[in-house]
Amino acid sequence: MSLPPRRARRIDGNQRQIIDAVRRAGAVVYDSSGEGCDLWVGVSGCGWEPWEIKDGSLPPSRRTLTKSEAQMQLVCRVDHLPYEVILNVDQALARIAELRSRGRG
Repeated sequence: MSLPPRRARRIDGNQRQIIDAVRRAGAVVYDSSGEGCDLWVGVSGCGWEPWEIKDGSLPPSRRTLTKSEAQMQLVCRVDHLPYEVILNVDQALARIAELRSRGRG
């Protein structure tokens, strides 16, 4: 018995820019697209956070979470864990700065 073919993952147009900027800022990035979130981002001393990347230049109707993303967000909320929806590079860098300013990285 064979597995059904995997669908090609759609990557938001700004995801590569965000990954590059966050890495330049000193964070570690694991690309997990299609697994409930797009990225796991780690800042030294802070642990890992799931980030969902959406293209902020698109209308809100085009930035809705998929079923698996919404499930992951719900699990995180129930356990009082972060689940960041990042729309652009500035927002990503602001989140990194926020983590560091809390003395967690």
